[in-house]
Amino acid sequence: MGREDRFPLWEAALGAGVAAVFAAGLVGVYLSMPDSDYSFLKLPRNLHELQILTGHLENYTSDYTVQVLIGYCAVYIFMQTFMIPGTIFMSLLAGALFGQLRGVALVVFAASAGASSCYFLSKLIGKPLVFVLWPDKLTFFQKQVAKRREKLLNYMLFLRVTPTLPNTFINLASPIVDVPFHTFLLATLIGLIPAAYVTVRAGIALGELTSLSDLYDTHSSAVTIEAARDYCLAEVILWICTSFTYSPLHREDQEVSYGLNWAIATRGVVVKDKVFYNLEPSELQKSGTTCAGNVIGGFPDISRGQFAKLLKQVTFHLSSISSLYVQDGAIGSSTECDAKVRVISDNPSAIMSLSNILQKTPDRAISHDTCPLTIYVASSISTNVRNALGSGTQYANGVAVADIERSSLILCGKAFADSAMLKDALTALAAPILSARGGLPVPGWLLSSGGFIVLLFAPVEVIKSCSEIQDVLVSTDSGVVISSKQSTVLFPTKSRAPQLFTKPATVVVVSSDSTDALPLVSKLSPGQAAYHFLAGYQDGKFVPAYNRAPSPFDQLALANSLFLHLKKDKTPTYLINAKSSGKQIDGKDLMRLIELAQSNGMPDSSKPEDARVAELKGKHRSFLSGKFGKNLPEEFSF
Repeated sequence: MGREDRFPLWEAALGAGVAAVFAAGLVGVYLSMPDSDYSFLKLPRNLHELQILTGHLENYTSDYTVQVLIGYCAVYIFMQTFMIPGTIFMSLLAGALFGQLRGVALVVFAASAGASSCYFLSKLIGKPLVFVLWPDKLTFFQKQVAKRREKLLNYMLFLRVTPTLPNTFINLASPIVDVPFHTFLLATLIGLIPAAYVTVRAGIALGELTSLSDLYDTHSSAVTIEAARDYCLAEVILWICTSFTYSPLHREDQEVSYGLNWAIATRGVVVKDKVFYNLEPSELQKSGTTCAGNVIGGFPDISRGQFAKLLKQVTFHLSSISSLYVQDGAIGSSTECDAKVRVISDNPSAIMSLSNILQKTPDRAISHDTCPLTIYVASSISTNVRNALGSGTQYANGVAVADIERSSLILCGKAFADSAMLKDALTALAAPILSARGGLPVPGWLLSSGGFIVLLFAPVEVIKSCSEIQDVLVSTDSGVVISSKQSTVLFPTKSRAPQLFTKPATVVVVSSDSTDALPLVSKLSPGQAAYHFLAGYQDGKFVPAYNRAPSPFDQLALANSLFLHLKKDKTPTYLINAKSSGKQIDGKDLMRLIELAQSNGMPDSSKPEDARVAELKGKHRSFLSGKFGKNLPEEFSF
């Protein structure tokens, strides 16, 4: 073995000596404390253990403040020095025991001291360990430090406030790649402030936290208006720190590119050189746009851990690209509610493909939405990607994975060429955003005829077979979002510019029944409309409308939202039987029935209760009872 592959005896002894010094300090603290049962003293590994530890230590902090401070600092610095996970619990503990200002000061001091201790220990004995654990990252880090030597503080500060490289790796690798200690320390002291501020504030409300995700969950009871304000303040601090990372841009580029660089940087992607933003098709073609060809792959079922690992790999790849292609768009673009989308790609072909799906926005998404839905495109399938997915050669040409909670979509290889797959993924990702802003995203079509807007729920086969219907559709793609005063489509197919319409004046549900149990057309109550929306009966089979695309919503909740919308606005709703008397009605007849329904002058023509109607009602009842049980609202009926 070479020199870098083994640990000499004196190096191991030095590490053991440092650990012994910390142990001696902790023993001294223990001996100076009063006699008591200290079985609760252990490193917390979850919030429950932390809350128990906090409850005990609160009794000692006021009377033995010095001992508790020394013990806290010794444990924190020890954990940082030897890379022991769990310092986030120690930061929460500081907020619970010492309050906001003292807690932040304590965490920043202890974390900086621990990082410095790790720095010097790594300088003495850490080189073999870093070479074994992170050979690729070390090579990348070494090149970046060499290139940015003149403005190294800016770069180190950027690394501290963004997730580009892990903090543990930075502590260990900095002395190996010749980062001066004064630069390392200053960047650490400043860069740790935003995260320490947010975590300490959360620690003050420790008793209300139920999981670590509550730290950044704006719906959590632990995050009050004041805490949300503090989080925004921490984001401003982080922005000020990061703004020094980039060299001054040309005056004409500052307004757009500077904000764009910052938005991308918060997602862990460093923009190094030129950024192409919102290019026209002709410009993209000059940049090398090509047809991606056939795509083999889809959405693998991966865990959140796998997604996080894949996201790190893709953003790390994008951070090393000299020219990124960035495009902004929107889903369901309207003045009331929409979901802004940002595409970050290493390939102009991907930008072209995705910009043909999204609605154009007159302004950049970042000016309206500080946390847009983000699409990352890496136009190659690396070995690391295949290993993360664990799928062998199944996704050799293209793969797409999405995470609704992160509002992120990752496209690898040629996956960006599959527009149907992309629309399904974007529908699922945008639905929570649209809903949170007061919109109702539903899997239907908008139909414009005679100056009125009709919301149509129909089988895809019916839409495709009726050219007369397609001629008056606002978009041939399924997907509509309705707000308090407006309606629009998720994905336009006839115009790329945002189009807004009035709220639907009529709702039409198309079903198929060749037994004539259903009349040709009948008026529905809001509860009946929701019932048939959930069932989606197509001549012996149940094909619910919500199965058209993936959705994070519970199907019953979506139907209930539709029911409340129809009930509140008293929107006339009709059921049309597209297979009356055993024959499929043609497009002209279907259009005529929709126009009649649109006039709102049709009487209720429900069939009398006979054997055929009873049999059909039984089928519906059996299907919905088996799917939803007793949760089906009483208002929902056949």
